[in-house]
Amino acid sequence: MDLNAAIEELYRVPPSEFVQARRRLADAAHLEGDEAAAKQIRALRRPTVSAWAVNLLVREQGELVGELLELGVEIRRGWAEGEDPARFDRVRNLAVAEAVRVAGVLVEATGRPLGEQAAHEVEETLQAAVVDAEAAEEVRSGRLTHPRSHAGFAAPEAPAPGEAVAERGDAARVREEKARRRLEQLEQRAAELAAERDALRRELEHVEQESEKLRHRLDQLRLHHSAVRRRLEDAEAQTETALSRAAEARSELGPP
Repeated sequence: MDLNAAIEELYRVPPSEFVQARRRLADAAHLEGDEAAAKQIRALRRPTVSAWAVNLLVREQGELVGELLELGVEIRRGWAEGEDPARFDRVRNLAVAEAVRVAGVLVEATGRPLGEQAAHEVEETLQAAVVDAEAAEEVRSGRLTHPRSHAGFAAPEAPAPGEAVAERGDAARVREEKARRRLEQLEQRAAELAAERDALRRELEHVEQESEKLRHRLDQLRLHHSAVRRRLEDAEAQTETALSRAAEARSELGPP
């Protein structure tokens, strides 16, 4: 059995289906005589909802995740050279917020809306991936089993005696330019999303107004329907009475 392919398949399924899929894949490996693969598959842990959401994001939006993790590399490099990581807070938070939003959309598309707690854990995990290289590799693998927490930046090691502190130079300017461009992209995306949100709000208001008009019209039609039905019932009753009386009058006259 191709163990890597089996693991990839397993971590694609929602957590609610994980145990069943793990049993199926382990049994398949067993039937193929690959006991080592079967044992490894059985040992795999079921991911939490938030971890699965991050895995789904990595698989479906690899470019977006790659940009986020690359931003983390740049931020950590700057921090190691003595830069204040707080100067990147805005671009980092915007990038993480966009990734969390996309993860929510992907999860919702499976028919399993991402809850508030799970969304918070996704955000914490992505923040951790930005500030911590180990967490970044776990996220990049697409095989998370539990969320990671965002503990902030660790203090950089002090330079050895006599070692010169690296100058910022061209590398620092390149990092700043990349961060600036990324910030501009995120701000533009935020503006587009805000415009889309406002348009959807206006559309919703219009739909609600039309719905109210239709409800009012439906109420009027129901009243009209009831009135017409009553008039029809009265007309039928009167017609029946008239026909009955006509028949009686005809019988009283006798044969012609």
